[in-house]
Amino acid sequence: MFGIEKGTGAADNSRRPNTAGRCLAKSLHCAGLLLLTLAVSTSSGCASLSRWWENGFKVGPNHSEPQAVVSVSWESTNDPCIRGDQEPLAAWWTQFHDPALEGLVQTAVDENLDLRTAGHRLLAVQAERNVAIGNLLPDARSVALFSRAQISKNLPAVGLGTLFDFYAVGPLAASWEIEF
Repeated sequence: MFGIEKGTGAADNSRRPNTAGRCLAKSLHCAGLLLLTLAVSTSSGCASLSRWWENGFKVGPNHSEPQAVVSVSWESTNDPCIRGDQEPLAAWWTQFHDPALEGLVQTAVDENLDLRTAGHRLLAVQAERNVAIGNLLPDARSVALFSRAQISKNLPAVGLGTLFDFYAVGPLAASWEIEF
């Protein structure tokens, strides 16, 4: 019954798992991984573990950025293919002598907005969209009130107390206008 063979007593431990052996193997595996991680981190770092220990596992006060090798001048300065006597091509499209292209560029420059104006236009369009979407949904309203009142202590006590809390929850009203 329940998968237990007859004749097996409490003294028969041959079928029980070796939990002590498994725990030992697992701890050895974890220790090996820890040693491997420690070996890789110490061999690949810039400083030894003793140096890290001295600095409290920080880079330390003696840290300085490595010097970057930077050329004094551009390496192609004397290249004959590079000419420095040309004027900058800020208006490169004028080289084509195309009045239609020049007109398009001028129109784009004239109608180009600054960032503030573009932002205001974007906010206006978003507000119009929100109004349009809001008209598709029902309009729900409700009221909730709370007030606290205290009767003057100079008045004669009636036995009701002097501090009163008033709670009021109004009705929920919903309306939906369907447009055709």
